[in-house]
Amino acid sequence: MNDPQLIAQIVLWLLVLALTAAFFTSHGQQKNDKRLVMQKFGLPLMEAFPDFHAAPIQGGDWRESNEQKGNILLFTSATCQSCQGIYPIVTEYAKRNDVSIALYMDGDPELIRKKIDENNVQVPVYHFTPDLFPISKVPAFPYAYYLSPSGIVFNKGGTQKEEDLDILLNEGRYMENAMGKAG
Repeated sequence: MNDPQLIAQIVLWLLVLALTAAFFTSHGQQKNDKRLVMQKFGLPLMEAFPDFHAAPIQGGDWRESNEQKGNILLFTSATCQSCQGIYPIVTEYAKRNDVSIALYMDGDPELIRKKIDENNVQVPVYHFTPDLFPISKVPAFPYAYYLSPSGIVFNKGGTQKEEDLDILLNEGRYMENAMGKAG
């Protein structure tokens, strides 16, 4: 092999190694930088959640039992297939993470009660009716807001599983703490 060929092969191998390293580095960063879907939709961040009333199906008013915890308002539909994975985990999630969760469910009240019973849901549940869409600005189901104890929206997005709830809660608490220290 002459010198130009050897140099070309070395350069090509260095290029392959550099591209491989860049791929694995960027792939690792994507895993750590998870975001919720639909965060650009919904109510604006840093504003008060609107005061609206939905008919209670189970439990009392989440606003009265807040105890200075944060609040997750989770909007689902009894007929939504993407929502099914969230129902079995909400009760334990609320206890384990010291957060108040209120579930607003769209659909027939009897079907909602069936979902509550099937999944042993023990958080407040309200009937979410079509007239509440424009007020809450929920773009799709399942969708959630993280509110501070004073009712300010600090995070929002699509939430289908526990990992999504973790992102919602952790980012919401982070923003709440950051704004509390800044203000």
